[in-house]
Amino acid sequence: MPSLREGIQGGSRAAVLVAVVVLGGCGSPTPTGTAVVSTGSTITTPGVPQSSDAAVVPTGTLTIAVEGALTNLSNAAADEPTIAALPFIFNGLYRSNASLAPVPDLAAELCDVSDDEITWTCTLTDAKFHSGDRVMAEDVAFTYQLAMSPTCAFRPALCLSSILRDVEAVDESTIVFKLKEPYAPFGTVALTGIKIESKAAIERAFATLVTAADELDLQSAESLTNELEKLEVEAPQIPTCPDAAERAEELLRGAPSLRLPERDDFKFGGEGADEFDP
Repeated sequence: MPSLREGIQGGSRAAVLVAVVVLGGCGSPTPTGTAVVSTGSTITTPGVPQSSDAAVVPTGTLTIAVEGALTNLSNAAADEPTIAALPFIFNGLYRSNASLAPVPDLAAELCDVSDDEITWTCTLTDAKFHSGDRVMAEDVAFTYQLAMSPTCAFRPALCLSSILRDVEAVDESTIVFKLKEPYAPFGTVALTGIKIESKAAIERAFATLVTAADELDLQSAESLTNELEKLEVEAPQIPTCPDAAERAEELLRGAPSLRLPERDDFKFGGEGADEFDP
């Protein structure tokens, strides 16, 4: 989970907008120093003098309300609140600028694309995960190998088994992608959408899971399952109401000069079905 980096495109950023995700409810009044949007077209910051001839760079904290709790903070996130939070936590090789064009993020520059658009060679900038570990080419390759897996758990648009033939970490900072065929959205969808995760962190988490599975008492779990199956739980009774469609049909059939097709006409194409065929 890369943090903010120095040295991207000629120097460190002049200001950083920190996003705090609020999991629900109405917040307290905006504190001094918090960026807010005015009723006009400019962004103002309480407590900071405004200038009529210079744009004001917002600082402080932006508080955002989302629809629900965050869940799986990874490329496998499937709910909208978590997906919306990912760009504040992770970085991809590319990101989208204000015009939604792909620009380098973890990549030091735009990746080099071969003339046949099959080979993409990307070089990493100097970046670190929140743990302090450096982002390496093997982390990028590992993340994209997960996206290539036939059992990919990422969002469908980020699963690349039908698109990517191979990905290789050539050295500590160089990654080479081999596509199965030219794929124009690779730079705008894959390189922008897939966030780079730490190979070491994922492997540690998997090792913990395997250890816990090995220690699981399967006999006790099976016994508990059998006991639950023996419990007689009556299914809740769901109230029913008369079939409104059948009642409406009865009323319509009683109307003078109104002929309705038989129900089977719609299912099997009986006599007179064509005239009711849309």
